[in-house]
Amino acid sequence: MLLKTDIEPEQVDPCELAQYYLTSIYQQVRRLKYNYIGSAVGRPRAGKSVDVTFSLTMLDPTFWECFEDRVVYNAQDYMRANIKLMKQRIIGGGINWDEAGVGIPARLWYEQSNRAINFTSQVMGVFRPITFFTTQDLTFIDSQQRKLINALWEVTRSTNDYSIVKVFELQIDRKRGKIYYKYPNFITKDGIHMKLSRGIKLMRPCKEFMKRYEDHSKPFKEMIMNQMAQRTDDIEAGRMGKREYSVNEIMQAIIDNPTIYEAAKSEVGRRILSTDLIKHDFQIQTSLANVIKLRTEQSINRKERTELEKQGVVPPAPTPEEMGE
Repeated sequence: MLLKTDIEPEQVDPCELAQYYLTSIYQQVRRLKYNYIGSAVGRPRAGKSVDVTFSLTMLDPTFWECFEDRVVYNAQDYMRANIKLMKQRIIGGGINWDEAGVGIPARLWYEQSNRAINFTSQVMGVFRPITFFTTQDLTFIDSQQRKLINALWEVTRSTNDYSIVKVFELQIDRKRGKIYYKYPNFITKDGIHMKLSRGIKLMRPCKEFMKRYEDHSKPFKEMIMNQMAQRTDDIEAGRMGKREYSVNEIMQAIIDNPTIYEAAKSEVGRRILSTDLIKHDFQIQTSLANVIKLRTEQSINRKERTELEKQGVVPPAPTPEEMGE
């Protein structure tokens, strides 16, 4: 195909960019016969769940009529949704595992996410589903399974009218086993080569969509909130063992008592935690313990350095890991 002159994303309206990109996903699944596994991340209330779910209504013509079966909140419903796609022989069916990993033990989430991503990538390959895991942070998915994810959506919102989604494709250096986050490159239906180096704008959906989404999600989210409140009570009362802690609960336990998990050469504002101590105390995998170590270090050190600066003390420099080196 002869390509027309490349167009810079800055020359295109962000809403039009969204149409171009969603069309490229549709063509990837329908014409090139690939599946699409994405993960949407962002702060609470950024709109990531709504953006993903509404996008799926545009990518999959069967999604709206099966809405309640395709927006799921646990591993059992996720597997049921996939099995229905298989039985109905639907190509490119959309599924959103919303609030993935929230309020369940860290070990269990690692096992469930590993199994789900493997199932989607291998067993469901012939049906090429469009699957999203809407979660708080991509790093809480095992590094090996992360290599099977096609794209990361970083969602931010500064108004109630729309969200901005920064999209990155995950590319794997198979010789070194490293993951790189690249701007998507695709060719539009008009033969224009485009590199998506800026965010796309997803407008707030219509009232009909919002009502259906909220009616469906409300009981699940209320149940999750009640479970999390009960878990907090159980932790405070000593009724829950550490091996049953969720990722957030592990991080909070370490933040509350950082000295217990410190490695050598640790200091205020430059806490260095021990992966082994975290791993053995909470009985989790080494890879998950290392992710929690790094994220918790960032949280503790950021807060402590701010306090030191308020006291007029020059804080220590961040660790290389905090700097992403």
